[in-house]
Amino acid sequence: MVRKLSSLAVACVAALALLVLSARPAVAEFAGPLPDDVTVTSGEYTLASGEVIDGDLVVLGGTVVIEDGAQVSGDVVALGGSTTISGEVSGAVALIGGSLELTETAVVAGDVTRTGGSFERAAGADVGGTVTDAPGLTNWLPALPGVVIDGAVPEDPPVRPFGLVFEFVFNLFQSLLWIAAVTALALVVTAFWPDQTARVAATIRLEPWRAFGLGFLTSLAMPVLMGLFVLLALTLCLIPVSAVGALGVGVLYGMAWLFGWIALGQLVGLRLAEALNVQNVNTVVATTLGTLGVSVLAHLVGAVPFVGGLVAWFVLPLIGIGAVALTRFGARPYVQGAPPAPSASEALEPPPMA
Repeated sequence: MVRKLSSLAVACVAALALLVLSARPAVAEFAGPLPDDVTVTSGEYTLASGEVIDGDLVVLGGTVVIEDGAQVSGDVVALGGSTTISGEVSGAVALIGGSLELTETAVVAGDVTRTGGSFERAAGADVGGTVTDAPGLTNWLPALPGVVIDGAVPEDPPVRPFGLVFEFVFNLFQSLLWIAAVTALALVVTAFWPDQTARVAATIRLEPWRAFGLGFLTSLAMPVLMGLFVLLALTLCLIPVSAVGALGVGVLYGMAWLFGWIALGQLVGLRLAEALNVQNVNTVVATTLGTLGVSVLAHLVGAVPFVGGLVAWFVLPLIGIGAVALTRFGARPYVQGAPPAPSASEALEPPPMA
């Protein structure tokens, strides 16, 4: 399974690179009018004076120049790369990273929105709409203590009428609400899918490192898949496919996260019952209490500055995500001869020696 997932990640990266390379336009290929939409991913692209793009121009890297006398009838979206506009843009211009320059002959009918990156506007550049900074690095980074960008002085933090006490109570309420919801979910999942939950818990107990490794690979594959869906959305006609795919992958990963968390809670609950010498333990009760304990512990660890949140909400759940993948959401035992439902005493048995 680890090899299959690794191959899947490599295939996703290859498909992503193929899609990007195939989307790159070359001026020499167009003997007649330019296409409705043009996407530039690398290299250099120049829209010469007198040429018109009857659609949108999307920049995903490279160097793009729109000369004086050239026109883009739609919008210009720059995600990275370097874009210089000296001609006319009938729509809006959006910058997400990279650099954008409006020379003195540039005419933009709509708004200019900047999210990160660098933006230069000459004195004679005509912008019909507004020039705004959307939330991005240029907005939240200067707010960090001691960080100053381009000579900017961080603004004073807003005055909170209720102070730190209100903030602490609000965060505590959020944490308690999350713990209660996950604990209730553990009760429902274990009651309706006891065998599936037990198989995942047994895999965590018998193959912890393999489950952790597969969970780590799965988490690495998520950004690759999401990036692929974003590129599919840029083709416009595949936006529904992209949206459904991204939503499906996100929901599947979230379900694996929660199911693995509950299975980990079951293992902890059974071990605690054995340590306290509790006889005839009910698996549903043990799982519910174990999930409650793991959730409370995760919030306490997450409160530790810098590394606490990373350990509690990313590193720890990896073992559960991997175990869910190894057992196909508990549909079958991964380890040959693994019990369908571990008891409290079985949960303490050491893994078999190789």
